[in-house]
Formats: sequence, structure tokens, C-alpha cells
Amino acid sequence: MNLWLVLHLIGAVLFIGNILITAFWKVSADRSGNPDVIVLATRSVIRADLVFTLPGISLLLFSGHMMIEERGYSLWEWSWLTAAYLLFLTSGILWLGVLVPAQRQMLRLAQQSFTSGILCDDYRLASRRWNIGGTAATVLPLLVLLLMVVKQLP
Repeated sequence: MNLWLVLHLIGAVLFIGNILITAFWKVSADRSGNPDVIVLATRSVIRADLVFTLPGISLLLFSGHMMIEERGYSLWEWSWLTAAYLLFLTSGILWLGVLVPAQRQMLRLAQQSFTSGILCDDYRLASRRWNIGGTAATVLPLLVLLLMVVKQLP
């Protein structure tokens, strides 16, 4: 079996598994309405990004580039691979530009809600931004996964 493919699959499991489960944690915590639960879940999401998402991304990119080199593919000609890279890049931009700042803001605002026990409207706004950006940032890698499996674009 090809080592690069094995590493690529491990990266995909880490990355996609984490983005799906962290969305579940965050939405479940928000539904509780409990600032203590929300702070714990938000901290866990941030930590899981460091422990699972970043290594998953690293494995995907490194092993993907190695397989591209081995197989002689080009990213400069339109193909399923180019489309996958653009979708993956767009997801990364959303993650860095929307999700990470929203996570930090949500954590700060949820921590401030400890005394009152009620989440402020600013938290709800940051959470909504995270939910919308997170949905897009999750759907895009799932489309990449689909492209990797079917590989049918010209």
C-alpha cells in the first residue's frame, strides 16, 4: 500500500472527523444555554482544532503534494484536483478568517456571562457567524471528499 495514500486517509479522518464532531459539541453546548457548558465546549473546540484539525490539514497537504508529484498531475490545468484544491483553500480561508476569530469572541463573551448566567446578544451574534461560516467550511471539505472519490471533472 502507498504510504502517501495511507497518510492522506489518516489526515482526512482527523480533519473531517474533527470538523464534524466539533460542530456537534458547539451546537449542543449552545442549545443548553449554560455559559459554563458553552465555555467548556468552546475551549474544547479550540483545543481540538490544534490537536486534530491542524495535523489533519498538514497530513492532507503534504501527502497530497507527494502523490501529485509521484503521479505527474498538474494543479495549473483545470481538473477535479484543481477544483478540490480551490474548495479546500476556500474552506481554510473561512476557518482562519471567520471561525477562529468567532471562537475567540464566543469564548470571551461566554466567560463574561458567568456572573449573570445569561448569554448576551453579542455572543449569539458571534455564534450565528460561527454557525454560518462553519456550515460552509464543513460542506466544502465534504465536496472535496466527494471529488476525491468520483474524480469526474474534465
